[in-house]
Amino acid sequence: MKNKLREEANYDEKTELLHKRQKKIFYLIVSIFIACLSLYIFSFFAEEKKASNRDDDSSLIAPTNDKNKVTHKPAIKEDKVQDADKAEMQRVLSSFVKNYFEYDQENTQKHLEESKKYLTPEFYKELNMSEENSMKAPSFAYRVVKDISYSSYETVNETPHWTLNVDADLLDEHKKKYSSIKVEFAIDLEKRKDDWKVAYFAVTGKGIQENE
Repeated sequence: MKNKLREEANYDEKTELLHKRQKKIFYLIVSIFIACLSLYIFSFFAEEKKASNRDDDSSLIAPTNDKNKVTHKPAIKEDKVQDADKAEMQRVLSSFVKNYFEYDQENTQKHLEESKKYLTPEFYKELNMSEENSMKAPSFAYRVVKDISYSSYETVNETPHWTLNVDADLLDEHKKKYSSIKVEFAIDLEKRKDDWKVAYFAVTGKGIQENE
């Protein structure tokens, strides 16, 4: 009799534990289901909000019919604006290089005086001072510019920057050619009132050819 009661007690205890375990599993399943449902609802409303925002944004775009079609002209680039001035810039550059780079031993200041009108006042002052301080006399008596070509053009910080290739002949005191040289001018231009002026330049030797 005692054994029977003990077995029944054990059975009841096992049954209670099983019921508790089943409840835990049930609550776990319900929790997972609620979490998934909440995530789905949140995603659904988030997508609806995005779609609504897209609709609102699209309402700001003009319709594509002929009456309301909006056209936009492309922004005018800086170099395109300056294209209209390139011919004038090249005229100034050619005149400056020819006047400045030619040399006459009978009038050593002629090249600087005749190129003054193409220079900014500030740069002319610097150039004049530099030449006055230079005591080195050239080995040639005359230098004559024969050809000027434009190698490149760009704007740097809104400043037109040109590179020119220049060919020149070197002559002796009898004005007889004895050599030819090639140099490169790098020139910055600046607009003063309505005129282009040379604000800076540098000259680099590219080659020399002796007459045979």
